[in-house]
Amino acid sequence: MSDYVNVPTPAAWRDLCERHPEFRLPESEPLRVGLTAERHAELCEIHHEVDATCPWNHDFMVHGAMDYWTPATPKGGDCEDLALAKQKAAVARGWDPASFALVLCRGRNGRFDETEFDHAVLAVFTNGGLVVLDNRMRMPAAMPDLTRDLSYLSGYRWLVRSDPTGGWVSLAEGRGSEETADMHPEIRALNAAWLKQKYSRH
Repeated sequence: MSDYVNVPTPAAWRDLCERHPEFRLPESEPLRVGLTAERHAELCEIHHEVDATCPWNHDFMVHGAMDYWTPATPKGGDCEDLALAKQKAAVARGWDPASFALVLCRGRNGRFDETEFDHAVLAVFTNGGLVVLDNRMRMPAAMPDLTRDLSYLSGYRWLVRSDPTGGWVSLAEGRGSEETADMHPEIRALNAAWLKQKYSRH
C-alpha cells in the first residue's frame, strides 16, 4: 500500500455511512475474488438489473438535495447511487464488502468534446486487477479499458477511491497503479460468453 496517499473522506460518504452503517469501510485488506464464470455472471446480473430498474436521475430531482449519496431505488439515482445499489445487491448475495471500492473519476463525452463531467463507478477487487461496473457501460470492464478513448467517451482520469483498510486514497499521478496495470485476462471473453448465453435463452 506504500504507493497510496490518503486523501480527505468526501463529506457525502461520511453522511452516507451515518445513514447506512453497512457501507462503513471494513478496515481490512481488500479481499480479491477469483473471477470465475459464476462470479462474473453474478456481477453481470447485478449490473444489468440495477441499471434496468433504477433510472439515472439527478440527486436534486430524487432527494431534493445536491450530492446526496444513497443506494439507488426504482425512483432513480445518479452514478454514485447506482454504484452503491450494485454493491448492496452483491453483498445481499453473499459478497464481502471488502471486495468493493467506490471510485471517483473525471471524463469527457467524446474525443472532440472538451466538457468534463464528474463520475463514479463501483470497482471490484479481483485476482486480475480491478473490474469496474459503470452505468455508462453495458458490461463490466477491466479498469485499464476505461482509460482509453472510445468514440462516445473519452478515457476516464481516476481521482480517488474508498479503501477497505479505512479512509480514501488518491489514484492521481499513477498512484495505485498496481491496481490498474494488470488487466484481468479473461474479462472480455467472459463478457462475450455471458451475452451469448443470455440471448440464446430468448
